Amino acid sequence: MNLLEQLQAFKDGRNRRGQYLKAIHESSLKLLDCLGLADILETLLHDACAISQAPDGFISLLEPDHEYFCMRFGRGVHSDHVGFRQQVSEGSMGNVYRSRQTHIIDDYRDWGARLRDPRLDLFTSGVLVPLKLEGQVVGILGLSWRNIPKYLAEQTITTIEQYAVMGSIAIGNALLYEDAKRELEQREVAELKAQSLIEQLSSVFNASPALMSVRPVKDWRYNAVNDAWLSFFGYQLEEVIGRTAEELDIVVNLTIPPEVRGRLAIKGGFVREVLVRTKQGVLRTLLETTAGMHVDGEDCVLTACIDVTKLKQLEQEIARLDRLNLIGEMAASIGHEVRNPLTTVRGYLQMLQRKNEFPSLANHFELMISELDRANLILTEFLSLAKNKGTQLKNCNLNRIVGEIMPLIEARAALFGHEAKFVGRPIPDLSLDEKEIRQVLLNMVNNAFEAMTTNGCVSIETYIESDSVVLAVQDNGNGISPEVLDKLGIPFVTTKANGSGLGLPVCYRIAERHKARIEVDTSSAGTTFSIWFHISWTD
Repeated sequence: MNLLEQLQAFKDGRNRRGQYLKAIHESSLKLLDCLGLADILETLLHDACAISQAPDGFISLLEPDHEYFCMRFGRGVHSDHVGFRQQVSEGSMGNVYRSRQTHIIDDYRDWGARLRDPRLDLFTSGVLVPLKLEGQVVGILGLSWRNIPKYLAEQTITTIEQYAVMGSIAIGNALLYEDAKRELEQREVAELKAQSLIEQLSSVFNASPALMSVRPVKDWRYNAVNDAWLSFFGYQLEEVIGRTAEELDIVVNLTIPPEVRGRLAIKGGFVREVLVRTKQGVLRTLLETTAGMHVDGEDCVLTACIDVTKLKQLEQEIARLDRLNLIGEMAASIGHEVRNPLTTVRGYLQMLQRKNEFPSLANHFELMISELDRANLILTEFLSLAKNKGTQLKNCNLNRIVGEIMPLIEARAALFGHEAKFVGRPIPDLSLDEKEIRQVLLNMVNNAFEAMTTNGCVSIETYIESDSVVLAVQDNGNGISPEVLDKLGIPFVTTKANGSGLGLPVCYRIAERHKARIEVDTSSAGTTFSIWFHISWTD
């Protein structure tokens, strides 16, 4: 080759290098304009095919598990094979993955390590260029020719490799962008789900019939209470938020210290009964359940309560009725048998009392007879508790019954130094057992006399309220203590030195036989016992 030919070859080579550099520069600018991965892959493959004059090409990216390459974009015949997966250890791509170097196949048909895949039979020549990030292969740029072998110049290979470096950077940026976008979308979805969950929990919190509240453990001030809580206690929301139960004076029997409650709630919660006071001063019994929770990074306690006041009253009523049944069965079994010998002993004592031989024992006889009478009275009350005791009901007027025994009540009031008055309003006739009604009235009046100091007054009233006729006995004593009030109607419970504790149980039993109910209203100004007879039950 003469000098002119050498100069011309040098000039042609320089021109080709300039063209390659220009192509890389222009392609790099286009890659910089691309943000989405699909656009980058399409641009990278299009320009690589243009530089190498390859009709077919593909880009496969390493999957996250690093076990497979997956074809993400194809050109020419490869466009039908997008999604094709190949293990990283197989074929020519396996060589590139292991060596991290460009792999050139001059004649694919004679290459011994080729894959036996019919889709690859069209290829005669190819070049596989690794796409690397931080020295690790993340994908492969493949270019191929059909029917005839293709021998690429070294400069062309170098240019494609340089372009692949730029493409790798763009792909890395796109992957980072996609990861960031995916993470942001996932975070937005999670935040939407969290917000939706918060809204649902808020709806459940406010709509729950249970009394619910949230308080931080550090100071136990109410952060939130639901509508049922406000309705039950009678407060407005602004009166509660930021205050403690002690400041509101709603807890009567606070038996667990706040620091202990906090530890128990955070560890797993606890269940207990608690006596509370409403804004109106009404005492109620709640069943309280607590659970620990975190709100804005702060340890809090979620409390849910249900009102078990009526249930407790029902339990007490059932216990009282069980005792009444037991006493009634005892009375029915032994009452008559014990009364007969007592009558005999009393008769003999009266006979001996009349004899002149025992004048010095007259006081002893009198004491024994009075004690026998007292025992006989207790037996009579026993028999009144009998469950199977017959009741003789007939239509009569409650005002008439009270009026007939008022002289006896007034005489007994005079003995105690009290007065008694009766106010009878118009009421309908009821189906009553007159003897039992007299007994109930006398028992209640006697209790009222004994509950007052001198110059007291007992008021007896009858009136109609709703669908009931009410018989009320009111005194102006000092009222009944809460301890005794809870046990009213239980046999043998009495505050009297010589009382049997059977008077009120007899009243409750008689009311039960008349399908009536007894209500008690007591305060330091006095006590009222009311018997409610249902008009709808009477004939």
